[in-house]
Amino acid sequence: MEIHREASFPQDVELLGVLESLIGKGSNELYIAKKFSDSPVTTEIRPPQTALQKLDQAMILRALSTSLSGVLTFRTATHREISQAGLSAQLKNFTPQDIATIVNANLDQDKWDEGQPHPEYHFDNNKLLAGKVYVDSQYALIRATSNPQEALEAFGKILHAQQDFYAHTNFVELYRDYFHQHSGHYPLPREIPLYQDALKNPQLRTILQTQLKSGEFSRAEFILKDLFHLNHDPNSHEMMNKDGPGRPLYPEAKDLAERQTGKEIEKFLKTIRKNFRIKSFFEKNPATDG
Repeated sequence: MEIHREASFPQDVELLGVLESLIGKGSNELYIAKKFSDSPVTTEIRPPQTALQKLDQAMILRALSTSLSGVLTFRTATHREISQAGLSAQLKNFTPQDIATIVNANLDQDKWDEGQPHPEYHFDNNKLLAGKVYVDSQYALIRATSNPQEALEAFGKILHAQQDFYAHTNFVELYRDYFHQHSGHYPLPREIPLYQDALKNPQLRTILQTQLKSGEFSRAEFILKDLFHLNHDPNSHEMMNKDGPGRPLYPEAKDLAERQTGKEIEKFLKTIRKNFRIKSFFEKNPATDG
């Protein structure tokens, strides 16, 4: 099976190389006509179809024809729902266009050729410190910029990372185990504190400092294993994620992400009010610290 390399981006060529190595050469030809992105990848199979050496052809086509954006982290619908709900509660501070800019910047972090190559944008691959540094860098940009659009986009990126933190790490599991050991039962979603609040408990802080981790994610394994639930490594993103309904502990992760989003909105509003170059743009109402 010959794979014709017509992909538009270097990472696509890399993935095609992985597919080629797994499939091996044969009489079939698989043409990749479009890049991996929000649009499905189109394919063409030429003549006669034979059994593949290592991977079923139908599985490859299913992977390549799947829209990859939105299935890699918290589902796109979840990121949009959480962000729009939090921002819409602050309509005195954000116009509909502001909200759209923030939400779009949030969702762009999941694009295959933009945010996905950066695990720190999603707290993946145990990039926990790097993820915090990334969030802090976006707040630094908000404090320094004179461009309101740039500030809004930076805030959308912050929300994405902070929402993914609860879906991609074992924070929920660690707190549930801690709570169960001390109470004999498991907490309700609303009883789980936000990460920054959990750190105030000395015992929890020690647990988090020594045991907090996130799942390992690679785009090649995602194409070849995760889409078909073939990755059973307990330390993988596939096994650890709480990205969508039906995943273990999704309600807990979503509830935490919603509350964290509210905290980040408060922090954003306070931050821009200290940046006098863009303060007036955002002040739709004098009472803006709500």
